[in-house]
Amino acid sequence: MDRRAVCKAPRGIAFEPTTALVHVACAEGKLVSLPAKGGAAVRTLTLEPDLRDVLVRGSELWVTRFKTAEVLRISSSGALSQRVGLPQGQGTLSQPPSKSNEFTESVRPVTLQSGVAWRAVPSATGGAVIVHQQAVIDEIPIPAPSAEGSAYGGGGFDCSGIVKNVMSSVAPDGTVTTTSFHGPPLPVDIAVSADQTWVAVAHAGMVDSMAPRPFLVFPNEGGGPVAHGGGPAFFGGTALSIMPLSGLASSPDCNFPQGGFEQVGTSSNEPLVAVAFTPSGQLLAQTRQPSQLLVLRDLPWGTPEVVALPGESRLDTGHELFHRDGGGGIACASCHPEGGEDGQTWSFAGTGVRRTQALHVGLRDTAPFHWNGDLANLGELMSEVFVGRMGGVKQTESRLSSLSEWLFSMKSPQAIRDVTDEAAIRGQELFNSPAVDCVSCHSGAKLTNNKSVAIDTVNAQKLQVPSLVGLAYRAPFMHSGCATTLTARFDPACGGNAHGNTSTLSEGQLGDLVAFLETL
Repeated sequence: MDRRAVCKAPRGIAFEPTTALVHVACAEGKLVSLPAKGGAAVRTLTLEPDLRDVLVRGSELWVTRFKTAEVLRISSSGALSQRVGLPQGQGTLSQPPSKSNEFTESVRPVTLQSGVAWRAVPSATGGAVIVHQQAVIDEIPIPAPSAEGSAYGGGGFDCSGIVKNVMSSVAPDGTVTTTSFHGPPLPVDIAVSADQTWVAVAHAGMVDSMAPRPFLVFPNEGGGPVAHGGGPAFFGGTALSIMPLSGLASSPDCNFPQGGFEQVGTSSNEPLVAVAFTPSGQLLAQTRQPSQLLVLRDLPWGTPEVVALPGESRLDTGHELFHRDGGGGIACASCHPEGGEDGQTWSFAGTGVRRTQALHVGLRDTAPFHWNGDLANLGELMSEVFVGRMGGVKQTESRLSSLSEWLFSMKSPQAIRDVTDEAAIRGQELFNSPAVDCVSCHSGAKLTNNKSVAIDTVNAQKLQVPSLVGLAYRAPFMHSGCATTLTARFDPACGGNAHGNTSTLSEGQLGDLVAFLETL
């Protein structure tokens, strides 16, 4: 066995037979090529942060970016030859009945933005198939909690929520064919059969189909059902979407997979983490907990053979709750993939534009929470978002405790720039200087003073001072997502002097300050 240092945060890997090179895509933006037989890297390209998968496509390397769901085509010389963005889409959003019509569910057309490219695999035509998400970019009303549905829409396996499962096929000429499909949230992996007949998607979002409903029936209130405390009564399930690959180009919006979502494993609570086809056409799927391999020999239906895998138990109530369908077809991890954020800027009626907040920044001792800092603790956050907006069931104190411990233990990826960088050292001096005064709000180990400050112009609302830990990965920046880069954040139209006295800094000084921010 040979172990070689490659980069700070490796994500995707591919082997190129013609050159005998292994290519590694790294979250900090590096694409590293190494000899498969051993030895130092022969090439390191610096592309853009948040790289996910790398595919060998003829003489090119195709590299996906996770949150923006775009494909970077890299020529054999190492140049970026084309950027393929996955297109916007059209869908519907269903929400509880309005006060003016108490018996009619609100269903309206919405525009969708592609993002969160969970996985990309090669296609036989020389392109790629990508499973990703799309999110609503139109204004989203937030009605009062209702027993009739979720403020974030959706429910069950439909495609009417604010986040949808999507599959896109990218051809060698850069054209894209996209279809959304029914199913639980978090389509984390995809596989195409060798004969190009079937495409399978593994979902990590467990289905909450037998949780107490309607949404707002809480434990022991008016004789309602008991709170969920775990155990067999709370049905989860392993979910595979199995669809004919040929149907991608012709299927209507919100295709229903032929494979369905039957309980594929042998017990509940089995989030999938990987899926693959063998050369003979058998479908393999791996579950996280219990750790096992499911072998499906008859497609699209069939009962799998279960192969137990060795290793320590990965059971964690907090992880399970974070990845469970809240009831409206959306999980916490739908907007906070990998415990971070999806890069999405939402427009909420009465609130204004709000950028998804990162959670893997060390949340312990940073309460109050949410954009406005108006939720005192995790329990209030869950009541407001998980129950009130996502249609989830109120959780027991023990489960909330497990969730908080899991959330508070998460760490952001390693910084994209080394602290020894000369520009970063100069930038740190500016950051800490009284003249620039960044540290009056962003200080201490968490780089936040936990206060709420009146900066937002919408309804003169106060905004919680965010942590700057892992900041460089969190484009677009600012609460409104107005800055596509850290440099753009200093534009007077996007922050300007409202966040530190930066208007008098030179272009070089701003570059140094950005370099320091990339070390956090």
